[in-house]
Amino acid sequence: MTVRGFRVRLETLSPIHVGSGERLSGLDYAVLGDVVYVVDSDRLFNAFMERGLLERYLRFVSAGGGRKMLSDFLKNVGLFNEGFLRSVSAYTMRCSRGLGFAGGEVKAFVRSPDGSLYLPGSSLKGSLRTAVILSYLLADTALQSRVVSELGGRPSGVVVENVLRRVRGDLGSDLLRLLRPSDLFLLSSSVVGEVAGLRSLSFRTGRFRVLGFVEVVPSGVVFEGVVRVLDEGRVVKYVGGGVDLDRFVDALRVRSERLLDRLLKRFGGTSGSGVDVVRDYLEKIRDRVDGGGVVSTVGFGQGYWGVTVTEFKPELLPLLRLKSARGLRPNDFPRSLRVVDRGFGLEPLGWVLLRFEEVGG
Repeated sequence: MTVRGFRVRLETLSPIHVGSGERLSGLDYAVLGDVVYVVDSDRLFNAFMERGLLERYLRFVSAGGGRKMLSDFLKNVGLFNEGFLRSVSAYTMRCSRGLGFAGGEVKAFVRSPDGSLYLPGSSLKGSLRTAVILSYLLADTALQSRVVSELGGRPSGVVVENVLRRVRGDLGSDLLRLLRPSDLFLLSSSVVGEVAGLRSLSFRTGRFRVLGFVEVVPSGVVFEGVVRVLDEGRVVKYVGGGVDLDRFVDALRVRSERLLDRLLKRFGGTSGSGVDVVRDYLEKIRDRVDGGGVVSTVGFGQGYWGVTVTEFKPELLPLLRLKSARGLRPNDFPRSLRVVDRGFGLEPLGWVLLRFEEVGG
């Protein structure tokens, strides 16, 4: 068995969000200036106990009426200051005052036990996996025909996976066991998350629908990790012949170009100042496709099976079990694009630049 190892550097080209599944309410944080202090409940309760305020706080939480904000309670008891907030916080986020953040619920970014930001290897693997599958579907009309014949309203992801497994060999449920990315960690310890407003941009109307708030890593941030690729006959039989990182990079490039072209084409009949900002941003990302490294997507809302399938055969759209597909013609897909507002302009969500350097197994 041969193992090739690569150091990967991931630079965010636009804000990204990889959710932890945790949602922060107004009782989980307090905003002072442009800093969001996310509290550690044990530290907070201990601090209240030391000051004889715990019962009063519990009555505040349990009382009916209105949205409960930790900051309101702290103001009432004279503890709404930087020193106290830092003493009870697990970590902090930034929040532009221009965002107008009023203390709503925030979908949190994934973090390690010590509260630091990182990117799970599974997110990178998902991007590579989707790109490789798309490249096989684009190159093999027989696979496309099999997908067409078996869809019939069934979940597209299940159909594609089953077709590939039967045609290429049987390795169980994971197409890319030959690919093992590690978690990716920040190169700078000074990077903190930011609160952003999540929006859905309609390609039909040019209007934006508010979807709430998320924690994002801003653009220009660099993560680093390791990718290992196994080149071993029993494993790579599934995808045919020897497989190395170059194949994955080529697949990413194909997917990125097609996805960017499709998104920019959808902007053709859409107008508005906000639309122009997002379109110009995507044009700049497309300019990076031909530069060093490879452009990809990662994180929130980027791994749709429906996007992959309809990229190679848009007429399959009516057969896919997607809420967003109802009433749409193939050329209307996708209907919307997720963007974020950090308080000073709209940005498309989830675009990154990947660079690989071979370091051995």
